[in-house]
Amino acid sequence: MQLTNVIIGLTIVVTFLAWRSPELMDKLVFFGPALSRDRQFYRLVTYGFVHADFWHVAFNMFTLWSFGSVAEEFINAEFSGLGPLVYLAFYFLALVISIYPSYRKHRNDMSYVSLGASGAVSAVLAFVVISDPSTGVYVYGIPMRGWQYLILFVVGSVYFGRKPNSRINHTAHLVGTVVGLVFAIFAGWTVGYNVVHEFVTYVTA
Repeated sequence: MQLTNVIIGLTIVVTFLAWRSPELMDKLVFFGPALSRDRQFYRLVTYGFVHADFWHVAFNMFTLWSFGSVAEEFINAEFSGLGPLVYLAFYFLALVISIYPSYRKHRNDMSYVSLGASGAVSAVLAFVVISDPSTGVYVYGIPMRGWQYLILFVVGSVYFGRKPNSRINHTAHLVGTVVGLVFAIFAGWTVGYNVVHEFVTYVTA
């Protein structure tokens, strides 16, 4: 079974359990004071396994399902027998790194919480698109190249992230995208493949 499907299944199960138990939801979401004051560092990971509503989890998991299996194939090819371990490390590190700026900003904020796998999913998406810019996506039924969507995604995250009343953690999206980009460069380097050069060549051709 692909690890992506395991992550999706686990995320859906935990999310539904958290919807049924507000107490469980409170224990799993990212909440800065719980880390800085109570040292509940597990929240740097568990926040990515709970979501706010149906559309939140559906969009994230559909995106992960669409690109996660491709990411696994690339990683298995680039890291041979270590592929599954590397993929898991990549996903979980993306969760931690993408939420870290929010921790720095809100570590003492009693009114701020964050949840959802968007940061890690953004990392997976960016990794696939940078590794293979010919990858196609459908955005609200409109076909476009993955690199085009990635640019729109980044621009949109920057724009909407500046709005003070946004309930979406756009910073996590941006940081996750950077994590995916850096990992794509590293993974390509391990097999002698210049990801940046190939990406620029494809986009400008």
